Amino acid sequence: MTLVNTRAAFEKAVTDAVANVDPTVLIIYDNVAFTSPGKAKKYIVMSINFGQSTIQNQGAASSYYSGFVQCNIYVPRNKG
Repeated sequence: MTLVNTRAAFEKAVTDAVANVDPTVLIIYDNVAFTSPGKAKKYIVMSINFGQSTIQNQGAASSYYSGFVQCNIYVPRNKG
């Protein structure tokens, strides 16, 4: 699994989970240019950062990724 596939798997899982709860919430990913939707909209800014990745090229050759997924949630004041 590549870093691109790993990122896509996390993005899809979060997108599907949010859509099941409230399909009106916008999701913005850190690797896509965007303009803030404004104070009247509900939205999530999702950031995925791989702080470390290691590929072992001997023996069983496994890949190791370490990082974090951060979701910042924005809702209109007094309505969240």
